[in-house]
Amino acid sequence: MNDYGKNIKNARKKAGLTQKELAEASGVAKVTIQQYETGKRQPRLEQLSMLAEAMKVHMDELLGTKPLPSREVVINEGVSSEYTKMEDGAEIESMAAFFFLDELGYKMFNDPRIDDMVCEDATNQRILYDCRDDKAYFVTWEELEKVRENVISYAKFQMNELLKHAKIADIEEFLDELREWKVIPPRQEAQKGK
Repeated sequence: MNDYGKNIKNARKKAGLTQKELAEASGVAKVTIQQYETGKRQPRLEQLSMLAEAMKVHMDELLGTKPLPSREVVINEGVSSEYTKMEDGAEIESMAAFFFLDELGYKMFNDPRIDDMVCEDATNQRILYDCRDDKAYFVTWEELEKVRENVISYAKFQMNELLKHAKIADIEEFLDELREWKVIPPRQEAQKGK
C-alpha cells in the first residue's frame, strides 16, 4: 500500500539533502536511511518522525497518506437557525485527536486566571488535567500540538500497516447506503482522495 522508502527518498531530494546530511540532521544512521530508501528495511514511526522533522515536512508526506476530505456539517439541526458549513479535513483530524486524548482522561483548558497584560506567554499557556492522578499541569500549546501530531501520525501509521495486508471488501450496495445516509462522503468526494 505505501512505499515509505520511496517517500523518504523523494522528500530528501526535494529538501536538497544527501543521505549523509539527512543522517546528521535527523540522528538516524546513514546506512539505515539507505536501507529504508532501497526497501530493505521498514522504518518505525519514531524514525519517520525524526526524518520528517529534519526535512521539515509533514509526517503525512512520508506515510503516503492522503488528506482527509472536507465534509459538510449541519449546525443547529432542526432549529430555525439551522445552517451548514464545511469542515476542513485537517481540522477534523485535529479535533479527533483531542477528543481521543480527552477520552483517555486528559482534559485541556485555557487558564482563565492569566491576564494577557501580566504574562506575555499567556496565549501559549494551557492547563492539562490528568484524571488518573487528579492533578492539573501547565503545558504550552506547542507541547499539546506535538502530542496531537504524534497521536494522528501513529494512528495513520498503524492503519497503513493494517491495510497493507487487508482484503478489499466488495460491498458497493452497502457503501451506497452509507453515502445516502451521509455517513461517508459522496462518491465524487471519496474519489478525490484516490
